[in-house]
Amino acid sequence: MCTNARGTCDDEAQKQKEERAHEGMAYAILGNECLSRGDLKGAVEYHQQYLIITQELGDRLGEGRACRSLGDRYYSLQDFEK
Repeated sequence: MCTNARGTCDDEAQKQKEERAHEGMAYAILGNECLSRGDLKGAVEYHQQYLIITQELGDRLGEGRACRSLGDRYYSLQDFEK
């Protein structure tokens, strides 16, 4: 909740953004764990969630990483249409 026009609202927004970024990283890690277990479809699902979050946050580096991971998984699945 905001208590003034700048400080607390800015702090709260930054905290929410950081929490969302951590959530995205968790999806990336879960995707990698699925990959290590041979679950390519599970890895795709988690990396898609990671991609959505990076796009929401405007994290271009994270978006690139998510796209690369997805590309690698789709290649492994031989799903060249994606």
